[in-house]
Amino acid sequence: MRIDAHAYTGHWPFRQLRGTTCRFLLEKMDRYAVDRSVVSSIHGMFYKNPQAANEELARGAKPYGRRFVPFAVLNPTYPDWKHDLDICVRQLGMKGLRLYPQYHDYRPTDDCCIELVQAARRRGLPVAFSMRLIDNRQRSWLDIDREIALDQIAGVVERVPDAGYIVLHTLFGKESEHSAAVFKQARVVFDTIYGASCGIVGPNAWDLNQAFARYGKEKLVFGTAAPFRDYVSPLLRIELFRQDDAGARALIWSGNIARLLPA
Repeated sequence: MRIDAHAYTGHWPFRQLRGTTCRFLLEKMDRYAVDRSVVSSIHGMFYKNPQAANEELARGAKPYGRRFVPFAVLNPTYPDWKHDLDICVRQLGMKGLRLYPQYHDYRPTDDCCIELVQAARRRGLPVAFSMRLIDNRQRSWLDIDREIALDQIAGVVERVPDAGYIVLHTLFGKESEHSAAVFKQARVVFDTIYGASCGIVGPNAWDLNQAFARYGKEKLVFGTAAPFRDYVSPLLRIELFRQDDAGARALIWSGNIARLLPA
């Protein structure tokens, strides 16, 4: 089984994206034998109250049943987020949250964010943070230029250690040893968007084997970041990843993310 832990629907305001609907994403999934996709709405990053985007996503994903795992985007600085969270769980069938401190103007370790993460934990929902959306060298002058560091995410994990976490657009290499120790003990997984299976690393690439050795086979998950990135490259990264452990790739394809997702 293959589960894409990192996909989107919706439009990006700074450049045209191809394939921004559940229907188009499903065509890609079927073509490349991906069984399910964890998906959220791009629109939610840009709404002060993202709930309208969550409702739009729920309507778009509903006809396809379990093929899509919808994650809500919430803004903890918006006063009515607790009500929206309740609606997301009880009525919209959301299975997790994606939070965007860069776009909603707060820090991951602010009290409002911690309170939201705690609320998600009580409901059994994993929380995803995206370190970035695009390479800052390619950003529009209208877009933000802030990224979330792994050390900031580790700060959240320390304050709510029993929650489940997904790190998207993961860039290893700058996290402290303390943060690495925090991650090793936590229920946290990292996507492989920038993972290189050939050992070549750079500003936007890290070695899958090094991450495997440091964090273990239970910490990496397959993701495509579709439609921000092409659909084939993330698949090839995992296909070319060579490990003697026969079960390692199976965990990356689906086992690790499946453990975090609610039934």
